[in-house]
Formats: sequence, C-alpha cells, structure tokens
Amino acid sequence: MTFTRRDLMLGTAAALVLPAVARAAPELTDEGLYREPWFLDSFMVLPEDLAEAEKQGKRFVVMWELKGCPYCKETHFTNLARPDIADYIKSNFVVEQLNIIGLKRSGMSRAEIHALRRCYNLIFDRSRTVAENLELARAEFSDLPRAMKIIDFISHRGHRQYTVPRLKGTAIDDDDDED
Repeated sequence: MTFTRRDLMLGTAAALVLPAVARAAPELTDEGLYREPWFLDSFMVLPEDLAEAEKQGKRFVVMWELKGCPYCKETHFTNLARPDIADYIKSNFVVEQLNIIGLKRSGMSRAEIHALRRCYNLIFDRSRTVAENLELARAEFSDLPRAMKIIDFISHRGHRQYTVPRLKGTAIDDDDDED
C-alpha cells in the first residue's frame, strides 16, 4: 500500500483532533447539573467516600454546584474539557458532586440551607486564616448539627488538605493554619 503526502497530512490531523473529539462530554442530569462521567457515584456518605479515596491514594474533593450556574457550566465545558486538567484530576482526586437541590430533597429547610451557605462563606473568608474562621464558625453555628459536621470535618483533617477559593491579591496557602 502506498501513502501519498495528502494521506499522511490527513492522518496526522486526525491523530491530533480525535483525542479531543473522543472526550466524553459532561452529561446534563435530571437535576440540571452537568456531570463528568468520572465523578464518584456514591450514597453521599462523605466519611466513607473519603476513606475510599484515601485507600486509592487520592485526595477527596467535594464539588458544590447549582442548577443554572454559569460558572459551573464553564468549569465543565472549558476547564474539565482540557484533557491535561481532566487527566490530572482523575489520577489524583476522587470528585463527589453535591448540589443545593440535593439539600432540598434531603428535607433541609430553606433557613438551614442558607445557614450552611453562611457557614461555608465564613470558613473560607480570605480576610482571616481558615483556623480563625473555623473558630468563628464553631461559635456562630454551634446549634446547627450539619454545619458542625462540616466544621469538624475540616478541623480534624489531620494530613488531609483542602482547596480554598483563590482571590486576587491573596496568598495561595494558609501556612499558619496547620495544627
């Protein structure tokens, strides 16, 4: 069989384009969220999911999303569409997707959902260290058991690390947060 220069050019172009085209697109779920096929499918028992991730030698990520959120959609179609990013995440992390709709379906009241949002915003407020924020959150949300579970989970992380949102002009690490 003889190959022409055109055959070689077409073959090279196909080899470069097909991996990007072959990537599995995120699926739009019944809840209105985009979901990657490699996200964890679990019963939402976070301590068990964390233990499974640790057994695999990976870090555990909780990815909060909301139906109709343009930033959530952009994360899937821009960032997670890049094979280098998706492959790195799949190799190093177990990702569990949680959403506000799931909180409503679990029977949480609107007031409790808003309290959990306030708790999350307080914990990851970049004007103070996470350790300082945890103490403030512990005092403010001591009467909310679900918030206390989040606070205790982050407080007793041991050698686990977590990611906080990066804002312009802030340090990347909270080195002084270590226990």
